[in-house]
Amino acid sequence: MKPTTGDLVSAAMQTFSVTTGCSENILNVYDKKKGNPTLLQMKLTPENVSKIVDLENKAAVTGTSKTFADRAAKIATPLRPFIAHAAAQLLVTAQSGYFSNNEYAEEALQGIIV
Repeated sequence: MKPTTGDLVSAAMQTFSVTTGCSENILNVYDKKKGNPTLLQMKLTPENVSKIVDLENKAAVTGTSKTFADRAAKIATPLRPFIAHAAAQLLVTAQSGYFSNNEYAEEALQGIIV
């Protein structure tokens, strides 16, 4: 099974549920009524991760800051691209290996070779 953007979002939600909590502003990006749940079904590629990072950043900056999780999500906006791409690379290599047909796996393999 190839990893999807949904796997990445699920991992992030699990992490934040035990730390700062999940920001409603971010969760609304994927909500069936308010957002776009099809974003969770895309192949885990740098382009798709950048797409969801951009949407999450927009939601974090323009959304309300009612909760600590919302404020933390807003503060994390500059870090989100780096963290999301690093997590995606780890997820791809963990699920599919270094030799899978995925840009993240190829980048990880080049990092080992160098």
